[in-house]
Amino acid sequence: MTIVQQVPTEQRVDNAVRRMNAEFIELAMKTANEEGVPVSAVLARTVMYKAIKDDRQARKAAVLKTVEALSLGGVPAFYRKLGGRIKSRRLELGISQTEIAYLLGGITFQQVQKYETGQNRIPVDRLLQLSRVFQTPVERLLEGLGR
Repeated sequence: MTIVQQVPTEQRVDNAVRRMNAEFIELAMKTANEEGVPVSAVLARTVMYKAIKDDRQARKAAVLKTVEALSLGGVPAFYRKLGGRIKSRRLELGISQTEIAYLLGGITFQQVQKYETGQNRIPVDRLLQLSRVFQTPVERLLEGLGR
């Protein structure tokens, strides 16, 4: 029975990196010859592209984080609760989102939908309009939401 001596993981990784770097430099030299530019120019361009790619990935991650924060899970409970109250009052009165949008003037049913789910904050003047349409005091819509 023969014992095979395994190369430590760190050394295998180092060897792989060396091979990749050698292949990369060989490719950079070939590109430089084809383009008639110095190898340093090709390497600098490659480093710049990598920096741009890293920057794009960082920006994409930031955008995804913002989108997650704006999704329903990230909406403050206050706006979800207020939207829920608006929806329940609208349903009590048997009014559609389209009718509410028409009565408020200048908004779409989608905007009403966003108010009801808490996706969009309701401006104070719009909240006053809603309370008039619902014939409900603003205090009743806001009661207990700050807790």
